Amino acid sequence: MIHKRFDQIGKSDIESLIANRDPQGRTIEYKQSLPAGTDAAKKEFLADVSSFANAVGGDIVFGVQALRDGKGQPTGVPREALGLVGVNADAEIRRMEQMVQNGIAPRSVGIHTKAIEGFPDGHVLLMRIPQS
Repeated sequence: MIHKRFDQIGKSDIESLIANRDPQGRTIEYKQSLPAGTDAAKKEFLADVSSFANAVGGDIVFGVQALRDGKGQPTGVPREALGLVGVNADAEIRRMEQMVQNGIAPRSVGIHTKAIEGFPDGHVLLMRIPQS
């Protein structure tokens, strides 16, 4: 989890995660792309959100590529934040928040998502999930 108030997180904080090679863990996860519209992708996304909510909370950062090992598998260590190509940030934020509201019972309250500008390919989206 980025140790800042959600409303104060900006581009420099995302860049710091990359520079420090802060790995995925109990409170942060990196995703190169947004959840697709398939049932399997929605299920995986909702499992990630539920996992954070049922533990200590956390951040999911969309638009960040992970380093890969010798077999091409992601390592969980962020490589670079390029952003999301061709994404309408407001529409995607609404879509993901609706997935959470409609797909998790009991409802998770207090989830916040925002777009962070200034990356080469578009916005990075940050979703903060509080402990429930």
